[in-house]
Amino acid sequence: MKTMITTLLSILLWATMICGYTGCGRSVSTTGETAVGEPGKGGKAMEAVSLSTGSATYPVATDQVEAYILNNTDSIVYAGEYFTIDRYEGSDWKNIPLELLFIDIAHIIQPGEKRAFTIGLHREMYDYKPGRYRINKSVTPEGGESLDLSTEFVLE
Repeated sequence: MKTMITTLLSILLWATMICGYTGCGRSVSTTGETAVGEPGKGGKAMEAVSLSTGSATYPVATDQVEAYILNNTDSIVYAGEYFTIDRYEGSDWKNIPLELLFIDIAHIIQPGEKRAFTIGLHREMYDYKPGRYRINKSVTPEGGESLDLSTEFVLE
């Protein structure tokens, strides 16, 4: 019994640390920021749900980027912690190979709500150079299919 309690406490502590490090989503007030959305797996246009960053450019030494999902639909949208980052090289986007663990949690984004997510760049895993990058996240509208969102930022 003591081993089971110790194991459960360890898991809880680990989950709390991951949540604090990755910046589990939190609500913020809606403001007018530029967002870029791409058609998702369901083939739906993304004007109603968008992903944006807090700034178009960041210093190359930045450790994290603030990202926002804005839900301009009449339905609840679900978003998890998972994200990927790509770098623009030549004329193509290349995935940055970050080996990360994510808490499997669904953040509920109400109609008209903007939710903030802190995206850790994990510099210990990748040597970022000046250039164009993008964050990719998926959302799922209530009763709908998963939609892929992306937004660009520049490291200078």
